Amino acid sequence: MNRSFSISSVFSATKNAMNLATLDGIVAVNSAGNTGSFGSFTTSRTGLFLSVANGQEGGDVLSTHNRGGLSASSGRGPAFGVFHIKPDITAPGSSVRTLNHSGTGYTNASGASLSAPVITGVAALMVEAFPDAAPHEIIARMMNTSRPITFQAENSVFRAGAGFVQPRHALDSEAFATVQNFAGTRPTRRPQL
Repeated sequence: MNRSFSISSVFSATKNAMNLATLDGIVAVNSAGNTGSFGSFTTSRTGLFLSVANGQEGGDVLSTHNRGGLSASSGRGPAFGVFHIKPDITAPGSSVRTLNHSGTGYTNASGASLSAPVITGVAALMVEAFPDAAPHEIIARMMNTSRPITFQAENSVFRAGAGFVQPRHALDSEAFATVQNFAGTRPTRRPQL
């Protein structure tokens, strides 16, 4: 499930729906927002879902420009009010070639709303590869196999999360590491559809 707009309230109905979807075995992904130029505490509110930062190039192939940085607009953690580590991971979202608004041609666009679908697509491939995996396993495999951000100053869990996603590494991973949440309520496997 992909959602690409900011969660502004701790008690958001959309946030609650995404948390319930995650508990039901769906990998839910949300953009980290585009207010990073305002500094820390600008990422979307925390939840059980995966929060995605806006990177300037891809995870598996280095581009010839920007060389692995974050977009200046990418939302920054920690999550406001609760100080949770967010965003969780970074994906390409700058200068993405996409359809224009009228659907008659193409344009380049940037923002976390373009990063979140990349992670959603990787998650879909991983669900296909690991059909019995719970959402936290899919997320852990992506985070465990991500690479550091090239620019050391941006290489912080509050700016880039675990780092740039590396889809091939995540799909090829045979093991993953995760922590048990304090309530111990993580599902052990995906529900059968």
